[in-house]
Amino acid sequence: MIKFPVVIIGAGPAGASCAYQLSKFGIDNAILEKESLPRPKVCAGGITARINKLFDFDITCLVHRQVRQILFSYEMKEKFILSWPDPFIYTIERANFDYYLAQKAAEKGTKIYDNTKVEKVEGENIYTNKGVFKAHYVVDAGGAGSFLSKKIQVKRRWAKTLQADVKVPLDILEKYNEKIKADLNRAPLGWAWVFPKKDHLTVGIGCMTRSTKRYQLVSLLKIYLDFLFPVYEKIKVASYPISLPSWTNKVAKDNFLLIGEAGNFVDPLSGEGIFWGIKSGKLAANFLKSIIEKKKSCEEFNKIAQKEIFYYLRVLFLISAFFYRMPSFFLDWAKKSNRVREYFAKMLQGKLTAERLFNFLPKDNLYSNLTRQGLRDG
Repeated sequence: MIKFPVVIIGAGPAGASCAYQLSKFGIDNAILEKESLPRPKVCAGGITARINKLFDFDITCLVHRQVRQILFSYEMKEKFILSWPDPFIYTIERANFDYYLAQKAAEKGTKIYDNTKVEKVEGENIYTNKGVFKAHYVVDAGGAGSFLSKKIQVKRRWAKTLQADVKVPLDILEKYNEKIKADLNRAPLGWAWVFPKKDHLTVGIGCMTRSTKRYQLVSLLKIYLDFLFPVYEKIKVASYPISLPSWTNKVAKDNFLLIGEAGNFVDPLSGEGIFWGIKSGKLAANFLKSIIEKKKSCEEFNKIAQKEIFYYLRVLFLISAFFYRMPSFFLDWAKKSNRVREYFAKMLQGKLTAERLFNFLPKDNLYSNLTRQGLRDG
């Protein structure tokens, strides 16, 4: 039996960031990763510029493109371009990014066990295909398929996505050098996107309706690709569900904590999970530091997560209602308002809170729309 004060399940950005912070505090910890590292993942790979505030090391070596423009469209008809002099989004390749963060944690002292699949967790005992680990605290950073979510009774709201890495001619690739494309209403309550990487594009489509089937997303993605590019070659295709925040669910119980997408720490506006995964990982590490010597329960982390992260995500959910339930109205209105475009860009850079943007939005239109659809809280 291998013993650690803290064992983390999953070597994604959330798990690696939690491990890094714990090791900085001098708390022994280990990461159990079921796959071999580095692990490939088809992902838009867009991280908002505010992520720089979360690191005490440089990540520019991982950046493929610095995005200064977002081309907004509605049903494949261009509406406007959001431009900003400073980058508000970076694109990265997930396999390299995740592995880099894991290596940073290892450099600080974290023990990493890849190809180690968790089979059962009982109290402090973690049973894997490589033996039994024991930990005072278990942090699950295993994504939407979280191993411990049933124990904590996490409630989930699902968004469905289908993404493809595609090779395109060089002139088309360079067209997206500092630009991403966001096409609203390409899927029911959803959008399609194009994110540029160093030598290819990641094109995807997502929706927030339960009734949409995978074969429908396959068809919609093909139509979108054929519309955008006269010539392209699909390299990889992957479908991932995104677990969106549910405001009443818990993320901690007994000696268990959930971080990253395992705990629904995901932006309901853009679907970005990387920033919030890292933020939740660091938050969990700081919390564990405060209780580890006393061996207290993790229950208090629920209140901390609500205050530090879920409140902000709730504001983003209200903003997302403009995007997905009134997309044409929002785009037409944003096109006319310099203030909205400025607030949106600064929010992505971490220079302005989501509340400032939300307070500027015409909420009478939003509330009447949500009330008609039975979506407004009491």
